[in-house]
Amino acid sequence: MLNTDLQVRILELKRKYAIYATWSHKNLFKTIIDEMAKPFQDKQIDKVLGLEARGFVLGAPLAYLLNCGFVVARKKGKMYESYTDNDVYQETTVDYSGTTKTIEIEKHDKAIQPGDKVLIVDDWFETGGQGHAAIKLIEKAGATVTGISILLDDMNPEIRNSFSKYDLNALVIKELFEKNAKNTYVLKK
Repeated sequence: MLNTDLQVRILELKRKYAIYATWSHKNLFKTIIDEMAKPFQDKQIDKVLGLEARGFVLGAPLAYLLNCGFVVARKKGKMYESYTDNDVYQETTVDYSGTTKTIEIEKHDKAIQPGDKVLIVDDWFETGGQGHAAIKLIEKAGATVTGISILLDDMNPEIRNSFSKYDLNALVIKELFEKNAKNTYVLKK
């Protein structure tokens, strides 16, 4: 678990720049990766599924730490040069901006296989739409969602509860913080 100072630092970097600003600080980035992997070290994960696009950046080092494979969920039409809808599983969702999009995972023997234990990785969940779409894709492939690891949970309690049957690991839960008179984040009392 990240200490409060690190959680505030992440929230402030996201507010001032973007969530990926946290990755430019080598010690903070290492801590983020270590802490995202920690709850899943003894779960015998077969594959980490990184959600486009920042889930790729976080997911690959997690797969390395967990000694497992890494696969991607891409936006429709972005997999590789020549493939058809028969080569992928697809799921449509609405993202945090209200945009409808379809995400895909591959079906071939280098992708998620029936029986695989899969960890979903992304930087940030707000509406949970992409997370639920990833769960459906994994289940279509005949695999099991072993957990979800995200850097920032910006979901309301109802949305967070919709992930209750999955092992959800969020390093920062935004609703536990508020802005003070100086417009900086502090832990709610």
